[in-house]
Amino acid sequence: MRAIPALAMLLVLALPGAAAADAGPGAAYLERGLAYLAQGEYARAVLEFEQVLQLEYLGTDARERAEAYAEVARRNRRGERLGFSSFAQAGLGYYRENTTDSTRASGADPARDPFVLARLNGGATYLPGNDWSLDGSLDYRFRYYDAADRRNDSDLRWNGSARRALDGGSAAVGARGRTSYRGNGRYRNDFGVFVSRSYLLDSDHGIEATADLRRRQYPSSLAERNRTNAGLEVSWTRAERDGRGSLSINAGLGYEWRRSSAPDGDATIYGASVHWGRDLGDSASVFLFGWYEHNGFHDDRVLYDETEAPVGAKTRADDLFEFGGGLVYRLGGGWTVRPEILYIRDESNTLWGNYSSTELWVAVRRVF
Repeated sequence: MRAIPALAMLLVLALPGAAAADAGPGAAYLERGLAYLAQGEYARAVLEFEQVLQLEYLGTDARERAEAYAEVARRNRRGERLGFSSFAQAGLGYYRENTTDSTRASGADPARDPFVLARLNGGATYLPGNDWSLDGSLDYRFRYYDAADRRNDSDLRWNGSARRALDGGSAAVGARGRTSYRGNGRYRNDFGVFVSRSYLLDSDHGIEATADLRRRQYPSSLAERNRTNAGLEVSWTRAERDGRGSLSINAGLGYEWRRSSAPDGDATIYGASVHWGRDLGDSASVFLFGWYEHNGFHDDRVLYDETEAPVGAKTRADDLFEFGGGLVYRLGGGWTVRPEILYIRDESNTLWGNYSSTELWVAVRRVF
């Protein structure tokens, strides 16, 4: 199954200007990725490229990821060590809060808010040789809601990593974080470190294991929400339909430490997610995903009656769900139109832990 990409790799390495120092597993992955891309086998190309390059926040569309990585690989083929990727996106959407026990108890009408969205993304990769790569990404997302009583969303995510391509896979270490606006001039900060090890089993299958340690820090007025998490996630990815589709299944397990003043104590966390995408031809792709997480807290929460007298206790447990999907229509010249839908549901045995919403939006993206 690797015969054609391997032949292309050998031909390219024989061209004038090909550096002998780069003729290791990293160069082989990049050349096989370019060969798969030339045949329209985008999911297979991504599996190869991501043993060397892993830019965050590009999205789930295999073709778009492959083309972003390919530009870096072509620059490296020309002897350029530094490569870039970026896009800008804007659109319109509608947010609908669904009825739950929490909304019924509050007595307020569920929110129905149109919004304007914007997103800026930039990534850089440096390939110093000897099968190493250094990657960094910034991703800023903003939403303006047409509602006076609702705060706008402002969110900056960052990521940096060092990766070493190995025979049959790769290994990486890095840091990542996020700054999110919480209203009234306050921000929440997330930051952490991670290590990962991936294995490319064959042209259609890859496995990656990632361990991370991260901290979530709220403004002082919300300090009881501060937490530290440690987690382990294993993902399996399969290229389907001659490389024009992909399926990824992820499973994770973690532990969350909270302040002693937090009402529900520490938590044990586990979950899973599924991502599926398929290229429909030259003009469109489709993707679907599902995500689930269980938060099992450790401390009992005291229950009170209407006179504020204690009447019992319960241990909080939350089940969180997200389902979504969308289409990517290619207009040419780096332009795409992207209609998407997202459904969120949080189920909890505590009244105010229940939440549900449905979001629809259409965005236009320009890749640079």
